[in-house]
Amino acid sequence: MAKLKKEIKKKGFTLIEILGVLVIMSVIVVIALPISTKIINDVKMKAYKESVKSIFRAVNIYIADNNFIELPEEGIDINDNRISPNIENVNFISGKIFKNERGDLKVENVSNGVFCASGTYNNIRVVKGDCSKLDTDPPILGIT
Repeated sequence: MAKLKKEIKKKGFTLIEILGVLVIMSVIVVIALPISTKIINDVKMKAYKESVKSIFRAVNIYIADNNFIELPEEGIDINDNRISPNIENVNFISGKIFKNERGDLKVENVSNGVFCASGTYNNIRVVKGDCSKLDTDPPILGIT
């Protein structure tokens, strides 16, 4: 009879053991959740950066098809009929493309409502949210 009682007691987990497992799992979730959220956000930003690069490709396609594109000094809207048909499945809300002082194509304040980007093809900065978070001119620091 004593043997039977010992076997019955060994079949389950105690409340302390279950709580210990729950605490360990909670700690793992608390550590992993911010890391996975950051990774997902970084992937979305990289995907948006590639979408912005499609604007440069669209302008280059337009230039190749028409042998020339005249960009006014103030730039043209990215939704302009000349380039928007060549942009791949991206719903840009606002932004302009123009040539910078070196003659390179540059986009400014290109937004889809979630992300905003500015820069040249090889140097695009992307921020989440409002385009005012993009510093167009870096601060100048001086030693006095």
